[in-house]
Amino acid sequence: MFLVDRNNFRKYQSGQQFQYYGGHYIISPVNITVNGDGQWYLIVRGGGQYEYRFY
Repeated sequence: MFLVDRNNFRKYQSGQQFQYYGGHYIISPVNITVNGDGQWYLIVRGGGQYEYRFY
């Protein structure tokens, strides 16, 4: 699970190297804090066993 800004989301979609906040977690809940304004994208890889909220 990780967060990317708009520019890095485009890179992620096209298979380029990108920067992100977050990473691999084995415990829950997880808080990911970012700096900056704009639109952010939460990328969740897995089999649908995740639940997430935005504050």
